[in-house]
Amino acid sequence: MFVVKHSCDEPLCANPLHLELGTQSENVQETYDRGGRKPPIGYAPRKLTADKVREIRSKEGLTNVAIAAEYGISPSMVGRIRNGHSWVDI
Repeated sequence: MFVVKHSCDEPLCANPLHLELGTQSENVQETYDRGGRKPPIGYAPRKLTADKVREIRSKEGLTNVAIAAEYGISPSMVGRIRNGHSWVDI
């Protein structure tokens, strides 16, 4: 299911240039990345399993964009997984 994300973090904003579709998981993580409140401990997107995260971390030589397209997640999420900022317990 998709939600409307606000790139400016203003809930009342309706500027089409500030709005995009994404998942709630992406919305929460991106808000945190921009200095918003921190996601709850253990928060992780539900699209990925531990095995998929291990696969992502093992894919050397591929860009975050290519991996994101393969797994249906954002390139920034791939970067967070690769850098250990998401799914740190795996």
